[in-house]
Amino acid sequence: MSYRGSTVFVCLLLVTACLCFQARRDEPGQHLSVKAALEGEAAIRQLKTDGGYASLAAAMAAARYQINAAPAQYGQSGAAFYANDPGQQLRATFASDEVRVSAASNKPDGKPDGKPDGKPDGKPEGTELHLQLAGYGYGDQLEPLAKGEITANGDRIEIKKSAIRTPQSTITEWYVNKPEGLEQGFTLAAPPAGERQGEWLCVALSIGAPDSGWRVSLRGDQQGALFERQADGLRLSYDHLMAYDTNGRTLPSRMALEGGTLSLLVDDAQAAYPLTIDPILTQQRKLTSADASADDRFDARSP
Repeated sequence: MSYRGSTVFVCLLLVTACLCFQARRDEPGQHLSVKAALEGEAAIRQLKTDGGYASLAAAMAAARYQINAAPAQYGQSGAAFYANDPGQQLRATFASDEVRVSAASNKPDGKPDGKPDGKPDGKPEGTELHLQLAGYGYGDQLEPLAKGEITANGDRIEIKKSAIRTPQSTITEWYVNKPEGLEQGFTLAAPPAGERQGEWLCVALSIGAPDSGWRVSLRGDQQGALFERQADGLRLSYDHLMAYDTNGRTLPSRMALEGGTLSLLVDDAQAAYPLTIDPILTQQRKLTSADASADDRFDARSP
C-alpha cells in the first residue's frame, strides 16, 4: 500500500472509531449507548459537538509526518525508515550510515523528475541529496564514525553512532519531520576525544556535491547553505543553525564548505555538555504570480 493510501486508510479507521464506538450516558445510572454511524457533514458536526474533531484532526496531521519502516524497494540502499514531508514536498530515507532526501520537481510540466508519466510508485523522486555524518572533533582531528543504531518514534528518528577509534565517544544524529521542514540535530554527550587547542568543535557532513547532481553554496553570513539540483534547479535551504548546551546557553556557530564536505562549527570553550547542534532543511519556494498576490515575499526560511 502506498504512503498516501495507508494514511487515508488510517484516517478512515480513526473516523470510524470516533463515530461507531464513542459512547455516552443517556440518563444518570443507565448503561452506555453506542451512537449510530454517521457520514459526511453530519459526521463532522457530530465530532465537533462531542469535542472529538480537534483530536481527530491532530491525529490525521501527525499521521502525515509519521516516520515509517521502509518498504522493500529501499532495501538496496540500506534504508530502514522513510518519511514524507507534504508541507515541503520532501521525502527522506534513513540508513545507519546516511540520509537521502528527494523532492518534487520544479519542471514546467509538473511531473516528478525521473518519472515521465508522473505516476507514483513509492520510490524516491529525482536525484537524491546524500547527507552522511563523516566525523567530528577539533580542527583537522576528526573522529571517523561507525554505522549507527536507528530508533524511530512518531515523527522523530535517532541514529546513535560511536567513534571508530574511541567507541566511548558517541554522537546522536536525529531528525524531526514536521511541516516547517526536516529538522536535523546532533547531540554530543561529551566533548570529542583529543586535545582542544583553541579550535572550534567541528561536525562534518559529506554531501558528495557536485558529483551527486547537486551544487552547494554557502551563505555570506555562514549561517546557512543552499543545495541546488542541477537537473531542474530545485533548491533546498539548509539554515536556521543553532547550537546550545545543557543549560540552554546559545553558543557561537557557523558553517564552512570545502569540496564535498559541509562543516558545522561551534565554539564550545564555555559549553556545559551535553551539547546540541540544530539546523533545518526546507524546500526553497519559487515565487509565482499566484504566490505574489497572496503573499508578496519568498519563504521566510530562504536565505
